[in-house]
Amino acid sequence: MPSCRGTCRTHAGSMLALLLTMAMAGSAAAQSTVVILVRHAEDAPPPTADPQLTAVGRARADSLAHALRAAGVSAVYATQYARTRDTAEPLAAAIGVPVRILSVSSATIRQHIRETVETVRREHAGQTVAIVGHSNTVPMLIQAFGGAEVTPIPEGEHNGFYVLILDGERVRTIVARYGS
Repeated sequence: MPSCRGTCRTHAGSMLALLLTMAMAGSAAAQSTVVILVRHAEDAPPPTADPQLTAVGRARADSLAHALRAAGVSAVYATQYARTRDTAEPLAAAIGVPVRILSVSSATIRQHIRETVETVRREHAGQTVAIVGHSNTVPMLIQAFGGAEVTPIPEGEHNGFYVLILDGERVRTIVARYGS
């Protein structure tokens, strides 16, 4: 199986390849930390301040849980907003852990990014963690963890996720898709 250097891309049809890549990373370096970053699923349009997921978004959240339930995730994080919590909940329920909240506000977004990275590195070294964020926070988190530069997430895109394999100073980035 080819190894990933820098950024690798996969799609729903090749989810097994993604999981095998993650497993290979774990066997190559037992202490690797794997961070899975995903933007929240489809939510209701503005002007709602804290929108809920739409029916399509709820189905996508279920698809995320299905795609990741065997990935060895030991902790699931989301922001305080309903759309991220509701996206994270099916995965958390599938693996039997609570959704842990990392609060964010527009005034402290850089602090949120810093605290999220510090929390994962401190509390989850050598584990696999899923973080549900937003179109602006996911790319910022990828960079803060040392991952490859990714293109901005378009407003209507909700089917991507990013896998960061943290192995000391080396960080591998996998870009994947799930659901329809």
